[in-house]
Amino acid sequence: MKLMRYAVIAFLLGSICVHADELRIRVQNLANQRPAVNGIASGSLIFIRPEFYSGTRVAVHTYYSLDGISARITPTGAPGSELVLLPGGSWPFGVVALLPADLPLGKAKLTFIENGQTSGPLEIPIVRSSFGLFAGFIEGPAVAQNIDPSGTPSLNRLTNVAHPGQVVTLWGTGLGLESNGVVEVELGGKSLVPLYSGSAPGLPGVDQINIVIPQDLITRGCYVPVTVKAGNMVSNTASIAIADEGSVCLHPFHLSLQDLTALDDGKGLPFSTFTVESTVRGPGDDGRYSRQEYATARFATFDSDAIAGAAGFTTPDEVLPFCRLSYDSSIVSPIRYLDAGEKITFAGPAGKILDLLPPYARGYYISDQSPSAQQVSTTQPPQRYFEPGLWRIVVPGGEDVPAFEDSVILPGEIRWNNQEAWHTINPREDNLVTWSGGSSDSVAVVRLSAMYAIGPSRPNVAIPGGIAAGFTPASDVEVNCVAASSEGQVTIPARLLEPFTTLPLLGDARLTITLQPRTLFVLNGPLGGIANYHLAQSLPVRLQ
Repeated sequence: MKLMRYAVIAFLLGSICVHADELRIRVQNLANQRPAVNGIASGSLIFIRPEFYSGTRVAVHTYYSLDGISARITPTGAPGSELVLLPGGSWPFGVVALLPADLPLGKAKLTFIENGQTSGPLEIPIVRSSFGLFAGFIEGPAVAQNIDPSGTPSLNRLTNVAHPGQVVTLWGTGLGLESNGVVEVELGGKSLVPLYSGSAPGLPGVDQINIVIPQDLITRGCYVPVTVKAGNMVSNTASIAIADEGSVCLHPFHLSLQDLTALDDGKGLPFSTFTVESTVRGPGDDGRYSRQEYATARFATFDSDAIAGAAGFTTPDEVLPFCRLSYDSSIVSPIRYLDAGEKITFAGPAGKILDLLPPYARGYYISDQSPSAQQVSTTQPPQRYFEPGLWRIVVPGGEDVPAFEDSVILPGEIRWNNQEAWHTINPREDNLVTWSGGSSDSVAVVRLSAMYAIGPSRPNVAIPGGIAAGFTPASDVEVNCVAASSEGQVTIPARLLEPFTTLPLLGDARLTITLQPRTLFVLNGPLGGIANYHLAQSLPVRLQ
């Protein structure tokens, strides 16, 4: 069904670009979506996404066949070579290609040809390493194998976990020139030296890293974070399931073995999420503040990726602070929304009663309480609607979800203490963030994010009746650090800020400090579910 939906969209888009004026390409590491313009290693598997421009329209094609297409890479001062191409598989809007293993370091130009039309050359740096871990989605469960004492591998899953002392193989692409001795794995907050790191025999473009789960590893659970550092490059963060011998992994949503088995078998689970968002933005250059504030409720069937995305990584107190780098962040969508009634009621202190309504169809409900522009203050943030205290959730019930009630306790906000120091920072240095407030049952999530260009800007174009606005195709990069809110500070390491110095950023970066529950509230309704809050302060940041 997903591929059919892609095909229909691609057909509709492709129909407008039979005679495209221009063909451009985006290129990324296949595993972690690191943009090739930020460096790609020789021998890597890459994803090439062709885009066809015709006036103000952009279209993509599906590639279930390789007929009439090819790609070529030409290093500076060296002869070019054809790339080995594979269909994009679950990403049908492009193709997978294998870079030659003997590419010299330095700049190279990559071109893509489809039915005689050649793209503009994309200049990419060939670097020593740009490793990415294969995962269900960029920051989801890793493609990993548990190795039993006889040497037999089996897929690491929620119901087939790794145990302390066991060998686990991680899979990825982009190790390049780095191999044994310069590769480090961080698993659940513990640094490990791999048994082996290098090319996977018989699998061109694929790298494997073998590790032993330490006996003294503190972190156990269904989503233990794992990251690889190869040279000065850091991979995406994925996860593996770890538990003691004879046990199943402890799921943060208290899922049963039957539920875990269903997820491993590709089935969906009915699930609900309730989230309160309150973000103060500013002050900006004009000294003004704004506040974005809303509550949402979702009732849907979630697959294993959507459940993992909602759960996040297992990070006990002992491994905090925990930082990770990611590109092209995205939300994993549920399979199907479920009717829980006409509205969801959210009742709080001082007699506040709020109705969350479905903007389109039942299953997703929202109420926006952001102050109007007239209420924005030049000296203080606007008053928070979702004040601290007990808030009741009332679900009336619908065709798919029976009626139930639950509650969540919202805390006070934290105060960002060194905001002045963050108006301008040097991303080539470690950068400290400090705050006050919080509680023993909350964590602070510090996120530095920015948008970067993934292709040339398109100018404004005159069309009948007016002007079609130009645009710059873009994606995002971010560093997230999680710390106990009682710690009052966290340092964003310079080694994770490297993309902020090399990518073509669009405007300023943004730092956001968010107070979240240390452990998500598990709802007691007739279907599994969680309640969450995000209480944040956000400020634009100039990079030196």
